[in-house]
Amino acid sequence: MYAHLTKKEKQKKLALARKRAILWSSQEQRKKQLQATAPVLHLPSSVEPPFYPAYSDPPPELPPSLTNTSIPDNTTIAALQASISDLLEQREQLDITIPVLSRRLEALLAQTRRHE
Repeated sequence: MYAHLTKKEKQKKLALARKRAILWSSQEQRKKQLQATAPVLHLPSSVEPPFYPAYSDPPPELPPSLTNTSIPDNTTIAALQASISDLLEQREQLDITIPVLSRRLEALLAQTRRHE
């Protein structure tokens, strides 16, 4: 599959694959942490969700039993901050990767045009 690549190019691809694997692994760990720490509001099976008849009508007030007025705990806030931090890091990596891949694509397209 990569027989046409030089040894240096193969090493670069392997390093990138390692980075992606590490990033994916850390994302999966964050997901598990979030799922473990984030409280989930479950409706009792005897309570039906409210029905909203039309978009023009204002929705009726929810009963107090269905509103969650508690203040989020520190673990939830920390988990959300960690997720946002991860997403910002991913954005930075994508902001670098997209132009690099775009230049590579342009080079490959130019190369195929020359050979035609």
